Amino acid sequence: IVSVFLAEFFGDLTGESVLSQTIVRMVVEQVPDFSLGYLVNHPVSLVAKLVEGLCALQSKVARITMEMIGANQSGQQVPRDPFMKYFQYYSVGVESDPFVVDPHETEQDPGYAQSQFR
Repeated sequence: IVSVFLAEFFGDLTGESVLSQTIVRMVVEQVPDFSLGYLVNHPVSLVAKLVEGLCALQSKVARITMEMIGANQSGQQVPRDPFMKYFQYYSVGVESDPFVVDPHETEQDPGYAQSQFR
């Protein structure tokens, strides 16, 4: 019931019902049951969590797009600069020259969490 309420709330906020259902499903899967009640009672935290889910979805779509372009270019380097603006988390590989900046979808991404420079 809470998921339906959240999807309707976010759908009214964004004007996109399918997108809101996807974001709410992602957020509900990540948040423990006891925290859902807290989020419903604290709208600022709820909206922040939903926006965080939206950013994560945006990063996933950008990563998939980069991979699809790379698959179609048969081994050529994919220009990542146009897609970097869709990521919130980055790590820098300092072992190579020049340094390599890797985008990550979330802060729980293992590459980001284990990076020495983020």
